[in-house]
Amino acid sequence: MRKIFGILFVLLPSLCFSQNITNADFRVVGNTIEITYSLDEIADIEIFCSTDGGKSFEQPNNISGDIGDNVMPGNRKAVWQVYSERESLFANSVLFKIKVRESKQAFEIDGVFIEMIKIHGGSFKMGDVDAESSSPEHEVSVSDFHLCRNEVSVALFKKFVDATKFVTDAEKKGGSYIGDGYTWELKSGVCWRHDENGILISETDYDRPVAHVSWNDAVAFCTWLKQKTGVKFRLPTEAEWEYAAKGGDVEIKTAEEIGLVNMDAGVSEWCNDIFGTYIGGSQMNPTGLTDGYFRSVRGASDFDPARGSETRRAGHPTHYRRGNIGFRIAL
Repeated sequence: MRKIFGILFVLLPSLCFSQNITNADFRVVGNTIEITYSLDEIADIEIFCSTDGGKSFEQPNNISGDIGDNVMPGNRKAVWQVYSERESLFANSVLFKIKVRESKQAFEIDGVFIEMIKIHGGSFKMGDVDAESSSPEHEVSVSDFHLCRNEVSVALFKKFVDATKFVTDAEKKGGSYIGDGYTWELKSGVCWRHDENGILISETDYDRPVAHVSWNDAVAFCTWLKQKTGVKFRLPTEAEWEYAAKGGDVEIKTAEEIGLVNMDAGVSEWCNDIFGTYIGGSQMNPTGLTDGYFRSVRGASDFDPARGSETRRAGHPTHYRRGNIGFRIAL
């Protein structure tokens, strides 16, 4: 006769990879074991079981509920169908542990922190049948990648300028464009040190997204950061950007719920792709056209209403700069 004997549940501190898990517990319910825990931020969760007193651990096969990718914060529960795998369990030999898989990377650049959020790959409908610039809607699959939680800030961009003495396109070409979201006018002297209205930013406000930067400036920044860290930072593709803006592979979720900030506000963001009409058809990791003069800008900004921001796109020359265009980085 199959039987679940009294089980000792232990969340081994030395084997817990995160401080996010609290209140770990279990209970036997019929032919199952319910494992409960609390999570204080989104994470990728794995649960392991040892039947030899902790000498070795393995993942149960028939376990469901709050495990896997992008488990949301709060009180969570996973259910193990024990009888599908084992005849019995004994209290003096069984241990459990909950592990948080690495789902983000953090970097410190001379006192400024970069948090990269892991976006798990998947498939989605890219584009918008109701918007000419975003048609045709088509099936796209993307692989795993990381996207920066925030747009690149003025503070971080300043680290790049100070280290390389880089001169932006706005500084070389007579200023940047400011406006009201509808009309834009070149204003002399405006560059990355200024806000969307062309007003010089106080250093106490340097945590805001950098603007008035061109695609050329953004690529130069990525090159510097890659050389400084040895990590292959880059601009995201349009497909990666839109997939993340739509919440990635988590159903009925938003970009904010997977840890990203300002995908529908702040500044519109440069992507790496050459801008042009979508080709359509099913695609894997598309990178845009192979020839063209314009580069893609994605999303809304504080000038623009957020409606439809996940599919909003435009194209500009690589030297173009404006008070509501910045960028975020990817891996």
